[in-house]
Amino acid sequence: MGCMGKGTREADRHVEAVLKAMDILECFFNKPSLSLKEIVAFTGLNRSRAIRLIGTLVARGYLQYSSEERQYSLSSRVFALGRVYECNNIMIALSQPILKRLSKETGEASTLWALEGIERVILGRSQEEAAPLFPLSVGTRHNLHAGSAGKVILAHLSPEAREAVLQERPLVAYTDNTLIDRENLDHELKKIRQQGFGISIGEISAGVWAVAAPVFDYKTQICGAITLAGPIARFDPSQKDLCKRLVIEAAAELSDGLGHPYLE
Repeated sequence: MGCMGKGTREADRHVEAVLKAMDILECFFNKPSLSLKEIVAFTGLNRSRAIRLIGTLVARGYLQYSSEERQYSLSSRVFALGRVYECNNIMIALSQPILKRLSKETGEASTLWALEGIERVILGRSQEEAAPLFPLSVGTRHNLHAGSAGKVILAHLSPEAREAVLQERPLVAYTDNTLIDRENLDHELKKIRQQGFGISIGEISAGVWAVAAPVFDYKTQICGAITLAGPIARFDPSQKDLCKRLVIEAAAELSDGLGHPYLE
């Protein structure tokens, strides 16, 4: 065997079978239950290899199979791991009462988005029963260039980190309102930094209005955003003003809980 390069570390050597097993688990971000055919389509694995990997995940208790529906789904073991993460993630714990209060005060859906790599992911969500339902749940991921929360996070990254994100991911147009022109996007991000919040009008889902404010950690670095969102028709000028004020206050409260040293 040849010698490993000087800069190579064991932690950087990936096991392909493990990566493929993770690909299978991550398929369930798309749907809560999947057939074997769907898993093969999502992962690009051939059928026999997919069956072996799925069988291993079922045997270890991470997937379960319904013979009646011929569908696979995540098991309670995955949920248990998520609960361990949740119990050890202070941002989730601190955000829960804040999100519930926001939704109660406004009647709109409130969401905590966290920065994860070059994406954003939902860590917490609250919605009043009377509010219209949105197809979003904890674990949902989106790019950073679209939507109020994504733009708020992107706006507060360092210039180097922001450019790296924009170089890594193409500016995909989800709707006609998505900003995919760099000059227009840069102007919007500058505006967000100046005013302390971001607005989205149908940038990811048509007909949805949303406002977001940044959440900072004890290092004064951006770590996420809190949003309020709902159908555009529900937002008259007074409701927009209320949501802007409350979401800014909520994000500041969470940032304070994370130890962010706000200037007086």
